[in-house]
Amino acid sequence: MKPFALLLILLALDLTTYSQVETDYLKRSEQIFTLVRAKEFGKIMADFDSSLAKQVDSVRLLSAWNSLLERVGNFVKVTETTTEKVGKHDVVIQKSEFEKRAVDFKLVYGENGKIKGIFFVPEVKKFVFTNPDYLDSSRFYEKRMYLTTGEYRLPAILTMPRNVVRPPVLILVHGSGPNDKDETVGNTKIFRDISVGLAAQGIAVLRYDKRTRNYGSRMPELMRNLTVKEETMDDVLSAIKLVKQDSTLDAGRVYLAGHSLGGMLLPRIAMQTKDISGLILMAANARPMEDLMLEQMNYLSAGDSASEELVHMRDSMQTEVARIKKLTKSNAQDSIGILGIPVSYWLDLKSYDQVASASKLKLPILILQGNRDYQVTLSDFALWQSGLNKNKNVSFRSYEKLNHFFIAGEGKSHPDEYDNPGHFDKQVIDDMSTFILKGF
Repeated sequence: MKPFALLLILLALDLTTYSQVETDYLKRSEQIFTLVRAKEFGKIMADFDSSLAKQVDSVRLLSAWNSLLERVGNFVKVTETTTEKVGKHDVVIQKSEFEKRAVDFKLVYGENGKIKGIFFVPEVKKFVFTNPDYLDSSRFYEKRMYLTTGEYRLPAILTMPRNVVRPPVLILVHGSGPNDKDETVGNTKIFRDISVGLAAQGIAVLRYDKRTRNYGSRMPELMRNLTVKEETMDDVLSAIKLVKQDSTLDAGRVYLAGHSLGGMLLPRIAMQTKDISGLILMAANARPMEDLMLEQMNYLSAGDSASEELVHMRDSMQTEVARIKKLTKSNAQDSIGILGIPVSYWLDLKSYDQVASASKLKLPILILQGNRDYQVTLSDFALWQSGLNKNKNVSFRSYEKLNHFFIAGEGKSHPDEYDNPGHFDKQVIDDMSTFILKGF
C-alpha cells in the first residue's frame, strides 16, 4: 500500500484536444486557491458540480490539504498559471512553490461552469534508477506485449530466461494504487527486480501496468462503482489466459505472486481458476485494509515530534474508519467515497476473508514477510500463520531487515526510506525460485 494518497478525484478526460480556456476561469481559480490556503473549504463547495459534491465534502478536502502540507511544507507562492482545453473540460493549473516541493493546484471546469475535479499534485521527484547486483542481462531477454481484458489494453513485459525450453511463468499482481508494471514507488522498482532476478534462474515473469493507472481517469462510471474485481482481478485472470496460450511457456506451471493488496487477493483469485500451480503472498495483509491504514497513520504520528497536521490527519482517519465499519448495503447509497475510495470498494472487501479463503485451497502457497514492514506488519503474518498452521501446503518465510518492499535497512522503517535507492532482496528471490522450481 502506498503511504499517502493525495489525488482527490479521478476524472473522465479526453486528453487529445486543447484550446484556450475562458478568462474568467483564471480569476475564479485564483480566488478558490486563496480559499483553499485559508482552509475555508466550505466556501468553495457551492462551485462544485453535483457529481463532485457527492464524492467529497469540506472535511475530506481539509484532510487532503493537511496531508499535502505534511509532505511538502507550507505554501510560498504561485509561480505560474497555465490553462488548457481538455475535451469538453476547461482546466486551470496554478504551479506553486511550497517549502519542500512544488505542487500543481488543478481545477477542472465542466460545460456548466461548475468544478468537476480538484487536484493537489506534488512534483514528482526525479530518480536515477540503478540495477540490482543480481541482474545478468546475458541470462534473459524481454518481450513487450499487451494484456487485453475487454476494452482495456495494458502494456506488459514478459521477461524470458535464455536457453530454457518452456519455462514456468510467474504473474506479478500489484499492491494498492495505480501502479506501473515495475510497481515503481519512490526510488524502487521491485517488480522489475523480481522479473530479472527470477528470469536469471530459469523462470519467466509477466508484469503489466495496472488498469487504474492507464484508464482510471477515463472510466468515471467504473471508478464510482469500483471493486477489486475491476481494479485487479479481471486482469489477472486475463494474464493467466495469456501465458497459457503462449507455446514458449509451460502452461502447466503458472504461478501468481501478489504484493500487499495483490497478495491479499490471491486466494480469492485462485478460487476462480484451476489454471495456476501456486501462490506467493508478499507482505499480504490478513486484516481489513482500513485497519492497516489507521495503524499506518498511528505509526507515523506517534511520538512527541509528530506535527499538528499529522495528528489531525490521524484523528480524521479514525472517524473515517468508523464510517467504514458501519457501512452496509442499506446505508451505502447515502455515503460518498471514504478515504478517497468508493463505498462499493469497501463493501466488496467486507465480504472477503482472505485467511479463511486461503485455508480452503490445496495448491502450494508461500507467504513472505519483512520484519521491518510498518504497512503490513508481523501482526498480519501471525494471523496467516495461526489461520493456516494446519495446512501442509502452506510455507512461511520472514526476513529480519526487510521493509514493505523487501528492501534491506536498519531501524524503524519510514516513507522517506522509499526515496533511497534500493532493490528487492536477493534471498527472497532465491526463496521464490526454490518454491517455484522445487517446492518447499
